[in-house]
Amino acid sequence: LASMLEEPVEEVTGRSLLEIVAPEHAPMVDRVLYRTFKGGSEAAEFKALTATGERRWVRAFLQRSAGRQVRVSGVLLDIHDRKKNEASVMATEERMRLMLDAVGGQVAILDAEGRYAYATPQWAAAFGYVSEADLIGRSGFNFLDGEGEAAARQILLQAVTTKDRTPIEGCMTVLTDHGRALYAKFTVVPMLDHPLIEGLVCKMEILEDRTEESAA
Repeated sequence: LASMLEEPVEEVTGRSLLEIVAPEHAPMVDRVLYRTFKGGSEAAEFKALTATGERRWVRAFLQRSAGRQVRVSGVLLDIHDRKKNEASVMATEERMRLMLDAVGGQVAILDAEGRYAYATPQWAAAFGYVSEADLIGRSGFNFLDGEGEAAARQILLQAVTTKDRTPIEGCMTVLTDHGRALYAKFTVVPMLDHPLIEGLVCKMEILEDRTEESAA
């Protein structure tokens, strides 16, 4: 702990845990300590203040110790670098999503099983949804007829076994939950080895609305 805080051991000994917690996290840590004193164990992540005033992320494992005096003992781990890496990845992912949304068009990302991991608002709207969240986690095969599913599974097999990112194209009819039948061209770019996307980037171009034809 002393090394983490860049302070001599004698300066750290006897201090309250709350004295080293960054002000914005002090109320949360105070609640964690209260629950620990009441019994059981707790884990928490918060920023600690070093001797130089730097805020470093730490993870605390706290447990009530029974004895002549009720105490809370625990272990603090320095997780600052991990948190910075996580924040960097999240920021990059967010920039990627904003870029896809800004570019526009009907674009989606599916995983290696054909489930939706992402969709632009334009793609969701084509399927009759207000929010792309309605598609996340659902199988893309659920929106295809038998012939279309067979074609899609062939594309999926080709995409997950290819060793490059060559686009794969195919046309099939999409059956939405709202009764529309859309004949569309799909262009699939395998990005399974990409550190952020890790999926199949699909672009959809609607060629024909067969809803009325199907109804007839």
